[in-house]
Amino acid sequence: METSEEAQLLWASKERRALLTYNVADFCRLHTRFIEEGRHHAGIIVAEQKRHSVGEMMRSVLRLTASLDAEAMQDRLEFLNRWI
Repeated sequence: METSEEAQLLWASKERRALLTYNVADFCRLHTRFIEEGRHHAGIIVAEQKRHSVGEMMRSVLRLTASLDAEAMQDRLEFLNRWI
């Protein structure tokens, strides 16, 4: 049975979109499970809620997308705080 997180990741992947989430724990586990099972996703970006302003987060997302294209994000888990 799919979890709602898994359904979100599958939908984003079908649409060829990386998923940005504050749900760090569940999506880290889901990423690991996908990799272990040989399944693929279009990328997961995790961020800690309320740690940074919306403006800082958006600038970080822009830095990330300027550095990593869709192909590079395939099956990748990125922590947004690396891009601040």
